[in-house]
This record gives sequence, C-alpha cells and structure tokens, in this order.
Amino acid sequence: MKKEYINPKSLFTKYKESLESKIGLKNKELLEIINYEKLYQKFKEKLLSYLYMCSKEFDEVNDLINKLKKVSPYQIDIAECSEIQIALNIAVVISYSRNFTNNYGFFYTKDINKILCQNYTATEIELHKLVLEKRNKEFAHSDAAVNNIQIFTESVFLFGINPLRQPLVFENLELLGEMVSKLRKEVQSQIDSLIKNKTTT
Repeated sequence: MKKEYINPKSLFTKYKESLESKIGLKNKELLEIINYEKLYQKFKEKLLSYLYMCSKEFDEVNDLINKLKKVSPYQIDIAECSEIQIALNIAVVISYSRNFTNNYGFFYTKDINKILCQNYTATEIELHKLVLEKRNKEFAHSDAAVNNIQIFTESVFLFGINPLRQPLVFENLELLGEMVSKLRKEVQSQIDSLIKNKTTT
C-alpha cells in the first residue's frame, strides 16, 4: 500500500468551504476581504503544532505503557490489581485515546489521525477500537450499561453498582506499545514531510 501523506491544501480547502458556508451569502463583503493566503499559512502552522502535540502525547503514552508493563505481579482481575496498576491502566487508556477524540483546537483531526494509523494491521485496528470504547464507556464516563448500574424505587431508594474497569490484558498492552511506536514514527514522518514541503504547499 502506498504511503499517504497529510495534504495541507486539501484540508484547507475543506476548512475554506466550511468557513464560507458559515459566513453565508449575506456577508459577501466579508468574504472579499479575507486574506486566504495568510489564513492558509496560519492553518499550516496549526497543523504542525497539532502534530508536535501528538508527538509529545504519544511519547507520554509510551512511557506510561513501559511503566505499566513493569508492574509485578500483573493482574487481569480488577479486584486483585494494585492501586498503581489501576492508576497506570487508566492513564494509558485515557492518554492514548486523547488524540483520537474531537479536538477543538484544530480542524479535521479525524482526517489526520486516519493517516497516522495507516500502518495498523487488522488486529491493531480492533485493539484501537477496543481502547477507545473502554475510554468512552468505562474510564472517561460512567456508562450505566457497562458498569451494570441498577436503580430501584419501590418506596425505598436502592442503588447497586458493579464497576467493570478491567485492566488491559498483558498481551494487548504489549501490542498497544507496538502501535504507539508506529504512531510516533508516523507522526515524525509527517512532520518531516510538512517541513520539507512548506515552501511548495
């Protein structure tokens, strides 16, 4: 499969079309005074800043994974996990997922992240989805279905909860480490490409 690189012009075109749509036909005078060349330069700067942020974030995830792998004994039952294993597991899941959630500091992160994950195998894509699901349902939010929460109101208020924040199995943790290694290399490759072509894109 041919390697795909981030295309700033393509992303900016989508941004420009969205901007013009929001401004609308009633503000033609405003559209006429927009300096698209300067706006494009700012857009590329933000794109690079976002990638540098990703680089730093994935370095952090890599460090967290390495620390979690050293926890001994490594338990897969939440009831038997040490506090440090639980804390590191939560940190790994949330830190990894952070770059794949909506980012309001930059536009079209989904387009960029799809390119960053282009070297994932089918197995890695499944684990990627699993980690994001765990983040959304178990760690970052309190999902009633996942946590088996039951509430009854028959004269007396009763509340039951059975949290299922199970840690990643060790094999998945090792695979996630390999995935993060791929991401770090891909982010740097995209940064190098953008810097190399900054005068021509």
